[in-house]
Amino acid sequence: MNTQTQPVQPVETQPQPVVPPSAPQGLKPNTANYILMVFGFVLLLVIASGAAYLFGSGKIGMLGLSPTPTPTITITPPVEITNTPMLTASPSVSLASSPSVSVSLTQKPKPTIIPNPDGNTFSSNKMGISFYYANKTPADSTGTVKVQESGSIVYVYISSGKPESGQSIERFPKSTTDTLSQAITKKFLTGIPTTDCSVNLDPKKPSPTVTKATISYPMDDPAQLNVTYGEKCPEHYSESNGMAYFFEDSKYPDRFYYVSIGQYTIPSGNSKPDSKWQDTIAVF
Repeated sequence: MNTQTQPVQPVETQPQPVVPPSAPQGLKPNTANYILMVFGFVLLLVIASGAAYLFGSGKIGMLGLSPTPTPTITITPPVEITNTPMLTASPSVSLASSPSVSVSLTQKPKPTIIPNPDGNTFSSNKMGISFYYANKTPADSTGTVKVQESGSIVYVYISSGKPESGQSIERFPKSTTDTLSQAITKKFLTGIPTTDCSVNLDPKKPSPTVTKATISYPMDDPAQLNVTYGEKCPEHYSESNGMAYFFEDSKYPDRFYYVSIGQYTIPSGNSKPDSKWQDTIAVF
C-alpha cells in the first residue's frame, strides 16, 4: 500500500453575493416611515409654539429682531435768567406783553411873522416871542434903538445907555396846570404873607388869551409914591412908579413873561411916536 500522503487539493469556492440586512423583525417599512413623519410634525409644532411665545412676550428681539423705537417728546422747562439789566416802567405799563407805543410830541408851528413895514422886527425861538420896534425914540433922538438877547431876557434900549438900564422882557417857566397868579406866587411870593404882597390880576385883557398881573402891596397913603412901600416884596418885580407887569398867553401855558418899561416910551414904528413896542409882543 502506498503510504505517501497526497497533497490536498484546494477547493475552489464561488463568491457569495452580499445580501442587504433585512428590516427588523416585527416592523414593516411603511410603519417606520410613518413614525418618522409623526416625529417631524411634532418637532415643527414645538418650534412654532416656541416662536409664538417669544413673539407674544416681546422677547423676539432676542432672536435678532428689534422693534421700532417709539419717539419721545422732551419738554424743556423754562430757563430762569438772573443778573440781567432791568427795565423800569410805570406800574400801568407791561414791557413784556404790551404792544409798543409810539409817543410823538406835537409842537405848534411858528406863525408867519410879517416884517415891520415901519421899522424893525425882533424874533427869538428861544424866547418864543416877536415884536416891532422903531429906529429911534422921542426920548433920545440922537441915539438909535437896540435889542440884545441875553439868556432869558431881551433888552430894548437906546444906544447911548446900557442894556440893563433900558426896557426888557423876561421869560419864566411854569406848570401848565398853574394859573398865572399861582405861577407868580410860587416864583416870587413863597413864604411872604398876602398881607404884605399879593398878585393883582388886571381885569382888562389885551386879547381873549392874554392875562396881565402885577405884584402889589398895601399903601397907607395912596397919594404917596409906590417906592415908599413894598419893602417886603421882591425887588424889581413889584409895582413901582414906572410901568411893569407880568403876562401869560393861555395858548402857551408852559411859560409866563415879565415886561419892565419904566417912565418913557420906545415906539414900535418910525412914523408913530405914540406907539409902544410892548403892545406888539406876540407869543409863539
